[in-house]
Amino acid sequence: GSHMDAAPCVVNLSSSNLKFEIIPQELHARLLDQEDYKNRTQAVEELKQLLGKFNPSSTPHASLVGFISLLYNLLDDSNFKVVHGTLQVLHLLVIRLGEQVQQFLGPVIAASVKVLADNKLVIKQEYMKIFLKLMKEVGPQRVLSLLLENLKHKHSRVREEVVNICICSLLTYPSEDFDLPKLSFDLAPALVDSKRRVRQAALEAFAVLASSMGSGKTNVLFKAVDTVELQDNGDGVMNAVQARLARKTLPRLTEQGFVEYAILMPSSAQGRSSHLAHGADTDWLMSGNRTQS
Repeated sequence: GSHMDAAPCVVNLSSSNLKFEIIPQELHARLLDQEDYKNRTQAVEELKQLLGKFNPSSTPHASLVGFISLLYNLLDDSNFKVVHGTLQVLHLLVIRLGEQVQQFLGPVIAASVKVLADNKLVIKQEYMKIFLKLMKEVGPQRVLSLLLENLKHKHSRVREEVVNICICSLLTYPSEDFDLPKLSFDLAPALVDSKRRVRQAALEAFAVLASSMGSGKTNVLFKAVDTVELQDNGDGVMNAVQARLARKTLPRLTEQGFVEYAILMPSSAQGRSSHLAHGADTDWLMSGNRTQS
């Protein structure tokens, strides 16, 4: 009977076919296909196409949170193309969300932090785009406050990049966009990090912080240094910071938006040691890898 065929049209099948009200179920299944990485890379490409047409304002909050957590999980993929593609999807989502992104700031930053240990240039370029876009939408201080929670991350490369993103932000935005005292206290633990490269990033960050505060207004910065000098591995850090500030040089941003330090490490300055004036700051960097308290 023809009346039987007409009955199902009251059911809206389209929404039940979509995961997070965004992705077709079969595409979602292919994204998670652990047997075949080619299947996953193809699925991520299709996801990028989908995001190009995506309108988040009609998507419920919970669905978007679910979608971001899917991307968070995909960023663990063993395949580079899947990770890179997923990061591009996250960037597209951030662009699509616009100022609405402030409701999802925590999950978006948590996902981005997963790739900070990756040294590949295209990955760095992609996550810098995400962080700069977030800063543009919600202001740099809110982004850095959440980001700096990762200064205790077990991977030292993540800690180093967190500091570098702070430097990039401070060099990009006017100082009144920041809570400079709070940033100083948040960043100070990196000065006594067990890893040399994190300490170096932190010294460069403190040079920029001092410059942003302006001469004669750096009392609060030295208070922050005081708090870490009192830790059992902090002896000498004040001398190091003062020596770094006395050099009157700042890191700068390259055209791609990466941070270029003003002071080279002795290890990386072999054969061009003229670039490196020894001082309490470089001694601090070279004095072995500290154990974290």
